[in-house]
This record gives sequence, C-alpha cells and structure tokens, in this order.
Amino acid sequence: MGAVVVILLFVLFLVQGLWMAFHAENRYCSLVGIGIMAQIAWQVFCNIAVVTNTLPNTGISLPFFSSGGTSLILLLAEMGVMVNIGRNGERARLERENLHHLREEQRKAKTIVLDTARNAQPER
Repeated sequence: MGAVVVILLFVLFLVQGLWMAFHAENRYCSLVGIGIMAQIAWQVFCNIAVVTNTLPNTGISLPFFSSGGTSLILLLAEMGVMVNIGRNGERARLERENLHHLREEQRKAKTIVLDTARNAQPER
C-alpha cells in the first residue's frame, strides 16, 4: 500500500510540474520545465523497474528518497528552477489578462454606439 502511495505522489508531482511547464511565460521555460520533469520521470521509472526486477540494477536513485548528497542537491536546484518557472508563468498570465482588459476598455472607448451617432447633432 505504501508503494502505491509513493507512486501516486510521484504521478501527481509530475502532472503538476508539467502543468507549470505548459503554462510558463515563454517557450524556453516550457522546454526547461518539461526536461526537468522528464528527467525525474525517467529516474522514477528506472528505480521502480529495478525494484520490481524488470530492469537490471542501474544505480539510479529514487528522487528525493534515496541517499546520495549530490543527487539530492541537484534535484533541489531543479525544483528551485521549477518554482521560478511556475511563479513567472503565473505573473505572465496575470500581465496578459490585465493587458487584455486594458485593450478591451480602449476598444470600447473608441467604439461608436450607433444610437448615439444617429442622435448626434450635425456640426454647423
């Protein structure tokens, strides 16, 4: 039961990471985020395959759980990049929405209402 919970947590983690990557502010950030999540997914897949004896022992550790200082440091650095991608993606989305509302207001201000135009007095 515990292994199923760990696998489900990794699936949720990967889905959330890919969601952040797909909603990043530009293509470069999207590709970096997808690459980080793919690397973590590959590590999880290899480790689960080794544990279930589907693959021979590869020496790849389970992300965030297995011992190993360098692996943990690099994973935490990658998570810092993902947090930055997610934060900037949210900021970029809010800026796009604000810009859209501003342009919509400007468009409405420039639009002439037909009834007002018909009732307007011609200049003499």
